[in-house]
Amino acid sequence: MSLSATPSGGTFIGPGVSGSSFDPTVAGIGVHSIIYSYTDNNGCSNTTSQDIEVFVLPTVSMTDPIDICENGGIISLIGTPGGGTFSGTGVSGDIFDPAAAGAGIHSLTYEFTDSNGCTGTASQDIEVYPLPTLNFTDPTDACLDDPAFALQATPLGGTFSGTGVIGSTFDPSIAGIGTHIITYTYTDGQGCTNSTTQDIEVFNLPVINFFNPADVCFNGANVILIATPNGGTFSGPGVSGNQFDPEVAGVGVHTITYTFSSSSGCTATEVHT
Repeated sequence: MSLSATPSGGTFIGPGVSGSSFDPTVAGIGVHSIIYSYTDNNGCSNTTSQDIEVFVLPTVSMTDPIDICENGGIISLIGTPGGGTFSGTGVSGDIFDPAAAGAGIHSLTYEFTDSNGCTGTASQDIEVYPLPTLNFTDPTDACLDDPAFALQATPLGGTFSGTGVIGSTFDPSIAGIGTHIITYTYTDGQGCTNSTTQDIEVFNLPVINFFNPADVCFNGANVILIATPNGGTFSGPGVSGNQFDPEVAGVGVHTITYTFSSSSGCTATEVHT
């Protein structure tokens, strides 16, 4: 700090004094007498003095916050003596928000000013771990009668959950008709957990009505086969298109099948004999 006196041009002396400056760190804690001496043009000298007290800085400490994952939730910061101010990235009041701070190492500071106006500080580092990056392969939509199929996601070692999920497979028949949300959850070596989702739609099988054709004589006329929805395929002995030819089929009991595939790619069949 600068020292001043009038008339100017005199000399300051005392602990921590250098020129017209006083350095409290050199003087040390305590009360110090600073003397100012001045000699005028007539050679007459005089002196005056002032005391200055150097106060000890307050002892300030800050509890070391634990490192945390990016989605770990807010942390209450603790400093002593109470009543000071915290600062740093992600800090609001006495709260640290790892999501606001972001991944990385952050320096947090606690500052306290005592009744003498002296300020002390303490700081601690906190590391915010990034969440693991997940890739969940979008599963194809399925028909109700499709077999169970494997779900795929990385990193390996996580957990799938959702309706119709058994381990790492999805069973459409268990899930049932509709759109289902499948979740993949993974925890890394730092204990940080992340999750991601994909939708799977399970389509119902088409409903077929195959009208039972009447029995026919060997030399009888061709029988027109009728089934709904339209657009499917008839198959079996003596079948050509949507007609059954008894002479081509021959004498006996014959199985006729109607197969229909919907726009969703799901296929159903109905059989008549």
